[in-house]
Amino acid sequence: AALTMLTWALTEADTSSLIAACKREQTTVHAAICTAFLVALRDIEGKSVGSLSKVQSPVNIRDRLTMPVGDAFGLFILLVQTGVDCRPGREFWDMAREFKQRLEQATSETRLFVRALLGQKLMEKWAKTKSNAELSRILRLRWSGCDITVSNLGRIKLPKQYGSLRLEEIYSPFVSPARRERTLLITTFNEQMAMTFMSWAAGGNPMLAERIKAEAMLQLGAAVGWQLQPSAANIEPPATDRVGSPQ
Repeated sequence: AALTMLTWALTEADTSSLIAACKREQTTVHAAICTAFLVALRDIEGKSVGSLSKVQSPVNIRDRLTMPVGDAFGLFILLVQTGVDCRPGREFWDMAREFKQRLEQATSETRLFVRALLGQKLMEKWAKTKSNAELSRILRLRWSGCDITVSNLGRIKLPKQYGSLRLEEIYSPFVSPARRERTLLITTFNEQMAMTFMSWAAGGNPMLAERIKAEAMLQLGAAVGWQLQPSAANIEPPATDRVGSPQ
C-alpha cells in the first residue's frame, strides 16, 4: 500500500456560498464537510444499513483547562468521535444538523474529559504490566470504529503581504494516517478554503481516494447549490503524492 495525498482549494465564491449555506441551515462548515465525506464513503465503499458512520475530530482544549495555556507550545487537543445515521434517502442538511448536535454533545465539559481520563488510567495500568495484549486493547478502544479523521484549523490569521512578497496559499500540515485510515485537513486563508485528503490505497492505486474526494465535493456542491461544477469537484486526477509504504 502507498499513501495517497490529494490537495485542492475552493474558489473564494464557493467558500463564501458554503459558509452562507451552513448559517442558513443552522449547522457548521465542519459538520457539512464531514457529512459530505461520510456520504461519499457510504456510496463508494458501502455501509451496512442501520450502522452509524463516524468521524474523529481533534478538539482544541487550550481555553478549557483550569489554567489556560494561551499560546504556549504543546499538543493541547483531545480526540472525539461523532456518529451519524447516513442511510440512503436522508436529506443532507438533516444529517449535517444531526452531526453538529452530536459533536456539541461529545464536546461538553464532562464528556470531553472523561474519555481522556479513562485513557490515562488504562495507560497507567499498562505501564505496570507492559502487556502487549493490554496495549492492543487500549489502542482499539481509543481509535477503532472511525471512518475518517477530519481536522478543521479554521481561518489562518496571517498577513497576506510581506513587502514585495505575497502569501498565496496555505496547505494543511502533513499527517500520516494509520493503515486503512483516512485523514482530511481543512484550512481557510485569504477567503479560500483549502483541503488535504490522505489515504492508504491498496496496491498503491490512488483512484479510490480520488473518487471519494470527487464524490464528497459533488455532494457538498449539490447541497450548497453551486451553480456550476465547483472547482474542488474536478473529476480529472489532481496532483497526487504517493509517500512510500508503511513498514
